[in-house]
Amino acid sequence: DATDGTTLRTIDLYTPSIRAAAMSPDGAYLASTGGDSSLRIWNIRDGSLAAAGDRLPASQRCCIFLPDSSALVSGGWDGTCRFFRMPDAVLLRTLSGHTSIVTCCTVSRDGTLLITGSNDTTVRLWRIVEEEAYAVLRDSRSEVGAVALSPDETLLAAGNRDGIIRIYHLPYGTPGEGLPDLPGKVTALAFTADGCVLAAGYDTGTCALFSMPERSLIRTVPAHNGAVTGLAILPDGRALVTTGADGHCRFHALPCTQFPVHASLADIPAMVVEGEQPVRGPGPDPAAFHRAL
Repeated sequence: DATDGTTLRTIDLYTPSIRAAAMSPDGAYLASTGGDSSLRIWNIRDGSLAAAGDRLPASQRCCIFLPDSSALVSGGWDGTCRFFRMPDAVLLRTLSGHTSIVTCCTVSRDGTLLITGSNDTTVRLWRIVEEEAYAVLRDSRSEVGAVALSPDETLLAAGNRDGIIRIYHLPYGTPGEGLPDLPGKVTALAFTADGCVLAAGYDTGTCALFSMPERSLIRTVPAHNGAVTGLAILPDGRALVTTGADGHCRFHALPCTQFPVHASLADIPAMVVEGEQPVRGPGPDPAAFHRAL
């Protein structure tokens, strides 16, 4: 429960280790991929098994649902992306191009763009209706461990093993101004709903919050005793949820100050302390000037 952190349901996923998990946008299904090359689809309402795929040629490292919940996309240790029909997990098609493990993936909100990162140090941009990537980003010198799309889908963030987070302008992946480097491997990335803050998780157990308008570090958070394995930002933008290799799930408060880029005229009166009249000097009244603005 995102309001108080209590456990609502526990599901035995029948695998010795979990590589990735994803919830369908309609909230009906949970997909899990195991280290034993298993793929299972679970009904979240009652915890029952909806479908299983136990004969995949390779273990799946990442997965994500299409926005309409019609299919699940996964990336495997064989460098292949697979599309599975929902909810019966029937294999629909595959995308080949990476030469090593597909470590991370994300899709656009309209379901037309797929972005994958890989151990082969590349990020590939795919139009889902096509069979080949229309752009390959080769700036990284190490494994790309996490990718994230900004809410307006104009920016792509990609983090690698060297702790570097690169920013690209879409749709063609034009390099933009990057973010400050921090020690450790980047394991997870997520934008806030307004696109002003990017949260990053590292294998050092640290989470970092970056200001996207200023391309600067806001602060770091000691989140876990082990690597940060995943993170998500709640829709209200007030909390960051992280999971770690230490077995914990934690909630962290996010900066609540409205960024000037999103401020409106209605926000100005709230910035003026009513009832306090500053001592007038020889010059003009600053408060009157601000009220006039």
